[in-house]
Amino acid sequence: TITSSSENDDRSGSSLEWNKDGSLRLGVQKGVLHDRRADNCSPVAEEEPTGSAESVSPKADASVGDGPVPYSQSSSSLIMPRPNSVAATSSTKLEDLSYLDGQRNAPLRTSIRLPWHNTAGGRAQEVKARFSPYKPQDILLKPLLFEVPSITTDSVFVGRDWLFHQIEENLRNTELTENRGAVVVGNVGFGKTAIISKLVALSCHGSRMRQIASNSPSPSPKTSDSSQDLAFTPLLSPSSSTTGTNAAKTPPGSRSDNPENQRPREDAVKYLASKVVAYHYCQADNTYTCLVPEFVHSIAALLCRSHQLAAYRDLLIKEPQLQSMLSLRSCVQDPVAAFKRGVLEPLTNLRNEQKIPEDEYIILIDGLNEAEFHKPDYGDTLSSFITKIISKFPAWLKLIVTVRANFQEIVSALPFVKLSLDDFPDNKDIHSDLHAYVQHRVRSSQDILSNISLNGKADAALIGKVSSHLVLRSLGSYLYLKLTLDLFQRGHLVIKSASYKVVPVSLSELYLLQCNMKFMTQSAFERALPILNVALASLHPMTDEQIFQAINAGHIQGEQGWEDFQQRMDALSCFLIKRRDKTRMFCHPSFREWLVWRADGENTAFLCEPRNGHALLAFMFSRQEGKLNRQQTMELGHHILKAHIFKGLSKKTGISSSHLQALWIGYSTEGLSAALASLRNLYTPNVKVSRLLILGGANVNYRTEVLNNAPILCVQSHLGHEEVVTLLLEFGACLDGMSENGMTALCYAAAAGHMELVCLLAKKGARVDHLDKKGQCALVHSALRGHGDILRYLLTCEWSAGPPQPGALRKSQALQQALTAAASMGHSSVVQCLLRLEKEHETDVNGTDTLWGETGNYGSTACSLGQLS
Repeated sequence: TITSSSENDDRSGSSLEWNKDGSLRLGVQKGVLHDRRADNCSPVAEEEPTGSAESVSPKADASVGDGPVPYSQSSSSLIMPRPNSVAATSSTKLEDLSYLDGQRNAPLRTSIRLPWHNTAGGRAQEVKARFSPYKPQDILLKPLLFEVPSITTDSVFVGRDWLFHQIEENLRNTELTENRGAVVVGNVGFGKTAIISKLVALSCHGSRMRQIASNSPSPSPKTSDSSQDLAFTPLLSPSSSTTGTNAAKTPPGSRSDNPENQRPREDAVKYLASKVVAYHYCQADNTYTCLVPEFVHSIAALLCRSHQLAAYRDLLIKEPQLQSMLSLRSCVQDPVAAFKRGVLEPLTNLRNEQKIPEDEYIILIDGLNEAEFHKPDYGDTLSSFITKIISKFPAWLKLIVTVRANFQEIVSALPFVKLSLDDFPDNKDIHSDLHAYVQHRVRSSQDILSNISLNGKADAALIGKVSSHLVLRSLGSYLYLKLTLDLFQRGHLVIKSASYKVVPVSLSELYLLQCNMKFMTQSAFERALPILNVALASLHPMTDEQIFQAINAGHIQGEQGWEDFQQRMDALSCFLIKRRDKTRMFCHPSFREWLVWRADGENTAFLCEPRNGHALLAFMFSRQEGKLNRQQTMELGHHILKAHIFKGLSKKTGISSSHLQALWIGYSTEGLSAALASLRNLYTPNVKVSRLLILGGANVNYRTEVLNNAPILCVQSHLGHEEVVTLLLEFGACLDGMSENGMTALCYAAAAGHMELVCLLAKKGARVDHLDKKGQCALVHSALRGHGDILRYLLTCEWSAGPPQPGALRKSQALQQALTAAASMGHSSVVQCLLRLEKEHETDVNGTDTLWGETGNYGSTACSLGQLS
């Protein structure tokens, strides 16, 4: 099984933790969110000991963290505003960020016996030998660990050979412009995740998906070779012409243009799986799986673990700067550059050097629509990120992605062939697949047979009739068929007449039936309701102990007992599946959606209230012993905003709810400023949570860890985050606050080419003539980078008249410097613009600038020569 990072709280198996002073303390037995040594981010992933060479470093184990994952709803018919997501902003553990969050004062943990402690010179060498050996061959990248609750060892995979065959044909067709990848589109429950899981389980990464075992007579997955580790019971669809189980795979080089003549179409799945080098599942209730930085880091980690790309692994070991480029910190700051320079360019070079076999390779991504519910205020979602970089992919590296039908527009710009699972009942292959699934389930279970037969008779005609009815009702949904047949198998449904009135007509009816059977009375459901509310509101899968603590955070007097809680949890165990890391996840995204939303006219029984869950989680954080770290502070802010418990109180109290929320977060944690300036909240800021932090008392002039310890305003101006800059200015951020190199927010905005921000800052009164430590003003910064529009605007601004003040510059001098700067960088259009402005601003093109001692004439000549050449 593969389980994602935010869920790995208890993976170390110990409640020992590090205090800020470096001492050990014992974790609270039922505590949820502990103080963590490095709270900047939870480990990208921790691999369980699977016997592989890559063991998890103890440091990563000791610094696990809960990731703030925004409350997410994804529904085929649920169209609602995006949740106020902290997903993309929380400062989760970045492996090389351990110096953040007050960690700077923690004592360095080193060996007690250092060489210079020895007086006997002869012993020095011996002591050196006692240091743990440095292993340069370690890969520091760790893939996310996934677990798919809806797919288990007894899942049956039937058919879809036609789909795999079509994908293979399209990806191999060099004449197709859409051959860069394939997108599989389908409605909720149509088997998209099963298709991806089938390919993963048959690929070189199959051993990572141990939860998907084989029911076939082959060896068990733990002992079998990954190529035999089949996902689900392999069954051929009735439309199959020949059996593909024993057909030998022809090497790709020896195929003719029409592979169908050479190889049965059932072999397409094996062929595609043999090309898979990495995969990714987006799960809305598991934020890290939906964030671009984690995606880049995890895909790189899996690529270097695939045997086909062993050369890539060797390269990463040989060139540590590549691993550094792919570190989570680097991925947060610039995921596009990290993916290009850390993955695509090295792979292209290795292929050109013939170190990677001449073949095509595939990356799988499931559920791109799920990631849309974690869309940051600034920055990319996974689909927009892929759209941005797909043109940089080498032609031999393909993508197969899945997306829900009502989110198709997010992949519309991708040069992929589209394959639909919704084409029902027109597509005969889909029809055959569904029939084959029903037939297999009926024939392999005596219970189903007896419960669908009238008068104890179950002949082929009757089975065919029931099968046709179910397939028609399913509208193409495997999930509907599975759940309905499960009810027959357990005896909860028994057909009593030929009209089949007993059979539920939709997924919604199925869930209603399941809940009615589980909760016989309203009071029984109300006992379980708080648990469901917390699970719906939680930003990551939680353990029973964590849910227990959250439930009890809502009690002022008296607490719910652990045994009572466990009874309630047991009642929910079929809906909240316990995973191997002891956390709980909803059995299927569609059930999660059903709990919070119903279509018009549908029964509204068993509707939950996630707001109450947010309130319980916020209370839990507020009552936590010890300091909240940055990430927990961001998560607390998220839950406070989503809970909105002061709604309607402003009229009674005379204090606005936003101020009451600010008081709440201000009294709950001290690290508001550090959270505001956390790396993720700088690069993918959450505007609403940032406003709450500032209202609560966060310092808007706080110095960050980036851009030479620049204040927050400088970083946001550099990144072009206009809404955040406006927010900071609204709360009195210093306009001319400088980084250590003397650059102000205006300098950063001008250098980065953000025209709107330059106008905003200048209008607010930012000094245009300010010089940084290199003696350059904003005008020169814009000229150096060729931003002519900004340069023209700055010349229209108010410059200080009279003799220049220390650290300031006259406009004519700045113009002279800008001319030299633009010319030296070859920005001919800017030079021409400046030459036209020469007379207007009394600039002498032959004069020497006061910064570099060059003349504009020299620079212009150099520039024109450069343009000519």
